[in-house]
Amino acid sequence: MQMGGVIMVRTRIFLPLLLFILVMPALGRAQPCVESPSCSDKDAQSLLYAFMSYANLRIRSAQRSLEILASTTEVRSGNWRSMEESLRSYEKSENGLIVWYVRTDGTYYTADKGLSDRSYFPDLFAGKEVTGSLVICKSTGQRLS
Repeated sequence: MQMGGVIMVRTRIFLPLLLFILVMPALGRAQPCVESPSCSDKDAQSLLYAFMSYANLRIRSAQRSLEILASTTEVRSGNWRSMEESLRSYEKSENGLIVWYVRTDGTYYTADKGLSDRSYFPDLFAGKEVTGSLVICKSTGQRLS
């Protein structure tokens, strides 16, 4: 029996992005600009566009890889034992990504933790609004806000 599932990814891109946003103004002031008063603004804007382009390419690459992974016989089977090695290999090849295989019944698998569950997933997948559910990170045990 095949159970429907979704492959999700969590990446550690937000911390570097936050640091970039905080450091960017300092970089603009640290380099004197002799061409014009708005030169540092243009440099900062160019750097920001370059970073945004890189982030967009990285996200698209991960999306395409996950689409390919999701189309494999192992993942389409819905059987964790069949797909586990493929997901582990993908995680190793994409340093910093954590792949989840989420079932509509609220259970999900990760290569490092195996089976887990979230009580609010069935309602979420049914399109219902989920409010008031306390979300505790299964990896760290800390409350997520």
